[in-house]
Amino acid sequence: MNKEAKEVVERGVESARLCLNSALSTPNTKNMANALLLLSDENKRLRGALELIAIPKRSDGTYNRCREACEVLAREALEGEK
Repeated sequence: MNKEAKEVVERGVESARLCLNSALSTPNTKNMANALLLLSDENKRLRGALELIAIPKRSDGTYNRCREACEVLAREALEGEK
């Protein structure tokens, strides 16, 4: 995993930790359900960015996404944009 992808994952884990801590500080069914929904959405968003970045080279040796496009995807994921 490259440095940018690792940073995306680490930020996602930190975001998930904060979300769970918030839900657990005032435990009730509604808070926990909201936390699980947020975590699920965050996981899907980060996974989508990583999957696009991780696409391997084509048979001709070129990539489907340039370095700059991968940087934009990683920055959007880190900033929580879609």
